[in-house]
Amino acid sequence: MIRKFSSILFILAILVSLILGSAAPASASVEKAKNVIFMIGDGMGINDVIIGDYYQGTTQVFEDFPVKLYTSTYELEAVSNPYPYPRLHPVPSANPAYEAYGYDTTLAWTDFNYVRWSDPAGAGRAYDNNSTDSASSATAMSSGTKTKDGVLGVDINSVPVEHFSQWAENLGKATGVVSTMPISHATPAGFSAHNTNRGAYAQIFNEQIYSSALDVAMGCGAPDFNNNGDAVAGPYTDSQAKYVGGAATWTDMSDGTVTGADANGDGSADPWTVIRTKADFQALASGPTPDRVLGVAQVFESMQWYRNPQYSTAAAYVDPFIPGLPTLTDMSLAALNVLDNDPDGFFVMIEGGAIDYGGHFNTPGRLVEEVIDFNNAVQAVVNWIEANGGWDENLLIVTADHETGYIWGPGSGMPNTWNPIVDNGPGVMPGFTFNSDIGGFNWHTNSLVPMFAKGPCSDMFNTLATGMDDVRGPFIDNTQYIKVMKAAMTAGSGPQTWQLDSEMVTPASVTDGPQAQDFAAVPSIYQMERTAGPGDDGQTGQVDIFAGQAVTWIADEVAEADVTFPSGAWKLEIATGDEWGTDGSDCLATFGVWDGSVYTPFTTLNLVGIEWTEGVMSYLFRLDDQLDTATVPQGSFLAVQITNNDDVKHTIFTDEVQKASCVTSPQTDPGYPLPELATVVLLGIGLTGLAITAIIKIKKSKIVLAK
Repeated sequence: MIRKFSSILFILAILVSLILGSAAPASASVEKAKNVIFMIGDGMGINDVIIGDYYQGTTQVFEDFPVKLYTSTYELEAVSNPYPYPRLHPVPSANPAYEAYGYDTTLAWTDFNYVRWSDPAGAGRAYDNNSTDSASSATAMSSGTKTKDGVLGVDINSVPVEHFSQWAENLGKATGVVSTMPISHATPAGFSAHNTNRGAYAQIFNEQIYSSALDVAMGCGAPDFNNNGDAVAGPYTDSQAKYVGGAATWTDMSDGTVTGADANGDGSADPWTVIRTKADFQALASGPTPDRVLGVAQVFESMQWYRNPQYSTAAAYVDPFIPGLPTLTDMSLAALNVLDNDPDGFFVMIEGGAIDYGGHFNTPGRLVEEVIDFNNAVQAVVNWIEANGGWDENLLIVTADHETGYIWGPGSGMPNTWNPIVDNGPGVMPGFTFNSDIGGFNWHTNSLVPMFAKGPCSDMFNTLATGMDDVRGPFIDNTQYIKVMKAAMTAGSGPQTWQLDSEMVTPASVTDGPQAQDFAAVPSIYQMERTAGPGDDGQTGQVDIFAGQAVTWIADEVAEADVTFPSGAWKLEIATGDEWGTDGSDCLATFGVWDGSVYTPFTTLNLVGIEWTEGVMSYLFRLDDQLDTATVPQGSFLAVQITNNDDVKHTIFTDEVQKASCVTSPQTDPGYPLPELATVVLLGIGLTGLAITAIIKIKKSKIVLAK
């Protein structure tokens, strides 16, 4: 967006840009992502990526993305589970029966059993006690909420959480899920449905099709074909049609259409166009498309992995493929062409789902095939991006939900030997082994998985990478993805607004700071919710401030990196029932930092303006040349404190019936917390016409994936 500034400010910005130009990465811009594309290789660890590289004789396009990190994937575990390792507590749990065991980098590289430790006696759960399943991992990535295995779109207390797709729909975006597995399987369902049982496939599918606002859903699960793509005669039982909602739903789809919920926000139900054949999928890759597409390929449980001979250990591409089935590339291009009908943009999750099965079932050739199918789809998506708005409009994230199989080179294992994958040349199976086998089945591990990102706000991942692995380097957690995706879709959208609320600050509302604690024990501490932020649930009630009392509001987002304001302006609006403090003598308001226990105001914050209009006091604060004091350190929270120096009680309205009290930030991109690593941001406040230039420099770590 082009903005008008004074010539002096413009010249200053140009000079600063010239100074920083060579250091600032291309993605450290103020561009807003029109589209967010999230691609998941289910079960894909870094050694799966390397295996694909060796077989194809080249590295993949995503390995050259400017952001290359790792991700921790652990879930919440039952405290009753036997576990021989120290239990870390990096995230809190709202249920005392569950806790986060975390990821210990030292143990990961000194004890070969650590990431794969299992419970063969069956006293706990059947597989690795500190590894996630696909359902809980998808939920964490989609909602930012850690949960337990086996559940979709609900928290540890089985309360539904908001998926990123739902959040994007509220912005007017189109949304979709695509997979080489059934649409109701864990990963696509973990981005679009809510259920306490990931195996309740019929319920999940019916929610996706009849209740959600998805515009695209593509995968398999067809009851009229078996795993080898052979036709199966009907009628079909609920069990046979479980992946597609049961027999009644399958019958409803049989005429090529099915009516779902309102997808475009016009208040009326919207029909799905049902497609089945490879030709159907390929035809949607270009030209006009329906507004809403449900694609169910003509195969049952996976696109190609389950084909005959099942569980084959042959080398890649030895067993003939099932003809007539779409590839992940076919489905991805079809989905993109449907979703970009929406001028507001879209969000889509695309999964290569059977890499996981290749690891689970000791099928090295099938694993290679699935990795390459995923790689090809990523390349096709990159090509689509570069032809449709480029990297200024599209954020692409490539990662995995977890690692499956504990894949390393031959000879790896106890005692503590991690040998590299063997490169035998292009077109030849690389040398590798599976190392998480229990009873002939390889389980998930708690290994870090790779992630790659490019596009608007992708640099924010580097500020979120607060973990440090002894071998892999910096890593984020899988709950952090949603923060970057939200930032990317709201970047450049103007000033951020924080509503003062009457809700007491509790661990449930401020939990992501390393010093977060039980704020309910501290009197007069309330939460401040950023509009469309992670804690925005609407404002309630009012707050009474008695004579001589100070009340503090704490932001619902921790500073992910040091937030520094070289020179800036914040507007505070206090909705009151009377004309209170117009002379500045009996009402004091300051901005500052809450570190988890203490509020510290910026020491030289000055009040420079008061206005009274229709029951609202407006204060404009400036932070002038206070580089050392006007900073919210990483791990702390922005806070505002209002002190009543009058001799009578005053009321601050925080609900939406009155004109609610709020804080408005400068026009940053995307506001606090600032995600960019080295950028020049032009700031403005409409109330006064002020404009400032903020320069945020945060050291960027260079990450090189260990191979």
